Amino acid sequence: EAFSYIELAQESYGDWYAVQHSSMMMHLHAGYSSLVSFQPSVWPNPIIAEFVREDAGGQAHLATGLEIIDKLLKKAGDDQQEYNDLKVWRLAHLSNLKNHSLEAETYANEILKENPANAGVIAWCLARGYNFEVDESIKALVELTQSEKAEFEEVLSLVAIYLIQDNKSGARALLENNRKLFDQPELKGAWEHWHFKSTL
Repeated sequence: EAFSYIELAQESYGDWYAVQHSSMMMHLHAGYSSLVSFQPSVWPNPIIAEFVREDAGGQAHLATGLEIIDKLLKKAGDDQQEYNDLKVWRLAHLSNLKNHSLEAETYANEILKENPANAGVIAWCLARGYNFEVDESIKALVELTQSEKAEFEEVLSLVAIYLIQDNKSGARALLENNRKLFDQPELKGAWEHWHFKSTL
């Protein structure tokens, strides 16, 4: 049903950025198992590979979404934040397409070379086991947190890296020092989840 609305919108406003962006998000979600709920977001959180559809229909949705993203990247213009977010969407599609893991890892490293603190890309790298310059990302993320310019996503990226490195005290201190970034009701659960993990 959702695709029916998107198709109607495309018939009337096919060139509109918002319509194309919504279509892209729907195609990504259509490439996932029905067990994965649809949650609109600025950029897609990684899911485990077992929840990605490997059948022809699911993979076709992902391929179509990738085509749309490549068009959107050409339309992003001077909005650097939008451009960066679209790159995470592109990485998500590549990561979920069969036999594209190496291409996804290469693409992730290209993005991180430009911006080693890209939280969305770091999240996908950690979730899918991609190799990347971890020390460079740590350095960039620490600079953001120390200068109080970090958003909650960057804080959680650094926390995740610390936990993988078994630096639980560092993760816990980082969360406690930046708790104000999680004051919104929808973010308190995330803070509590990661803080609990840092105490295990």
